[in-house]
Amino acid sequence: MITLISRRESPNPDFTWSAGFDMDHAILLIQGNKKELHVSKMNFNYARKKWKGALFALDMESLGRAISKNDVGISFANESASFYSFLKKHARKVMDIGDSIAAKRSIKREDEIALVKKAARKSLGIIRGIHYSKGKTELQIAKELKMEALGQGLELSYEPIVATGANSSFPHSVPTKKRLEGHVLVDFGVKVNGYCGDITEVIFLEKRGKAEQAYGKLKQAFHEIIDNMPDAETGKDADAIYKQAFKKLGLPEMPHGIGHGLGLEVHEMPRLKAKSDDKIRGATMAIEPAVYVKNRFGVRFERDILVNKRGKVEIF
Repeated sequence: MITLISRRESPNPDFTWSAGFDMDHAILLIQGNKKELHVSKMNFNYARKKWKGALFALDMESLGRAISKNDVGISFANESASFYSFLKKHARKVMDIGDSIAAKRSIKREDEIALVKKAARKSLGIIRGIHYSKGKTELQIAKELKMEALGQGLELSYEPIVATGANSSFPHSVPTKKRLEGHVLVDFGVKVNGYCGDITEVIFLEKRGKAEQAYGKLKQAFHEIIDNMPDAETGKDADAIYKQAFKKLGLPEMPHGIGHGLGLEVHEMPRLKAKSDDKIRGATMAIEPAVYVKNRFGVRFERDILVNKRGKVEIF
């Protein structure tokens, strides 16, 4: 079987991981131990500096002949419909191997772990470096977060979530002109060399009774989950641990999972859900216990972690 991974205008994490660098207008062909990089003429000299293997000028007719009478595997999630249509015309069979690639990407090398760790710490540092006051709006805080990331030469992992008051009861609230009140939930992350951080902090501007109490319980739940993660091997194990911790502390189940894999994408394997058999050992993940009270408040405590291959947990 031939595996093909394309990188057109938009980034493709499968390509970045498989090639070891990112470059547009390129296709990676993998067959057994053989890897070929096919790139556009405008990128050929750059690719020669970055790529140590076989390198060819990209020609779709030649590529079509190369895959003729072969089975081809691609990721349906990360490839375009037009590329799939092209492959269907030339290959014997086109198969979705996206989960297989994603599972391999979820088990991180030491260099990848170091980058996720750095991204997480940069993200938290930026959140804590912002001045929060009642005169500011959600949009102003979001702008300050972005400007600080830009000033440090960092790319965002995703658009920041900044939510105050009742807006914080929506898990993915979008920043508005609402002025800060009581507390503000900030969900923010930056990338380091393409690897994502994903952190959520709640900042209290005044004593806030039930919201502050819930946040304290969430921190307890987080550490309860972390303490039991060495016993977990799959996503469904992590889900069971979270639900047990929440039940123990009298917290309601969340409208989302306890977390997700983290790497070149802010949401990737392993999936931490009740029916997930995804392996978690060797993966970097975001763990995000939360409480949302409809039209009143929401609080979330999120940190990035590694569960190493022996089951030991490191919090970034």
